[in-house]
Amino acid sequence: MIGDLLAAIGPRTDGGPPRLVLVPFGVLGMVPWHAALVPGSTTGAPEPALRRAVFSYAASARQLGEAVTRPRRPWRQAPAFVVNPLLDLPWASAEARAIRSAHCPDAPFLGYLADGQERDVAPADVLALLPGRDAAGASLLHVSCHGQTGGTPLDSALLLSSGQELTVGRILRQAGTRPADSPGGLVVLAACLSDLTDGDHDEALTVATTFLSAGAASVIGTQWEVSDARSAVLMFMTYEFLRADGGRPADALRAAQLWMLDPARATPSTMPSELAAEASRQVLDDPAA
Repeated sequence: MIGDLLAAIGPRTDGGPPRLVLVPFGVLGMVPWHAALVPGSTTGAPEPALRRAVFSYAASARQLGEAVTRPRRPWRQAPAFVVNPLLDLPWASAEARAIRSAHCPDAPFLGYLADGQERDVAPADVLALLPGRDAAGASLLHVSCHGQTGGTPLDSALLLSSGQELTVGRILRQAGTRPADSPGGLVVLAACLSDLTDGDHDEALTVATTFLSAGAASVIGTQWEVSDARSAVLMFMTYEFLRADGGRPADALRAAQLWMLDPARATPSTMPSELAAEASRQVLDDPAA
C-alpha cells in the first residue's frame, strides 16, 4: 500500500523527499506506516518507507489545516520539561538532563531531574505550560513520563506525581480557553502510548492529538510501550537534528530515525557518555525503537 503510494507520488522536483501527511481511519491508525517495508529506490531491496519520504499524521483534515496555519514559535524561545514525576524512569531523567544541558540549560522543569532536583508535578502545573487566555505557554514542552490509555479516549492520560493523572478530558477543557490565533509550540511526548487509544484507533482523540487541539503546532508521540533507554537515545538525536535543521520537527525525527537505522552511525560529541554507551550497546534498528 505505502509502496504504491510512494510510486504514484514520485520524487520531488528539487530532489528532496516527498512530504506526506496521513489521516488514517479505524484500525489503520494503529499502523506505523513510516516503518512499512517498501522496495528501495536504488537497489530495490526492502527498506523502511521513512527512507523515501517524510511522514506526519493528523486526526483529520480540519486538524491538519488548523495546525499548519497556526503561527509557530521558535522551540528554544521558552522551553519547559516535565521529567519522571514518579521517580521510576532513570533513563527519562537522563534524557531530559542531556537535552536540557545541550540546548536550553536554563529551561524550567517539573519532576525529577537529578538528585536534589525534584519538583512535584500536578495536572494544573502542566496545563499552565499550554497556551491559555492570558499566557502563551511553553514554546517547547518535553514530557518524559508514563502514559496510559483509558476506558474511553477522554480517560487516556499522562501519569504525574502522587497518583495524579492529566487526562485528555482536562487538556480539552484547557483548549477552550486559548485565543484561536495563539502561536503554537512543539510538544514532545516521550511517554508510552501517547498516540493511541484502546477503542478508537484512528488517532481522533489521543493524548498527542489533544495537545494539537490545545494549541501546539507540532506533537511527537508514541503508539506503543517504549524502552526508556532507547527512547533517550532517539530523543537526544531528534533535538540534535532539530537544531541543525532550523526547527522542523518531522524532518528532525526522521533524521534521528535514519541515524538509528544506520549500522555505521557515529555518536555526536555532544551526547553524554551514559547515552553514548547505551547507543553502542542497544539494538537501535529494531522497529519498536
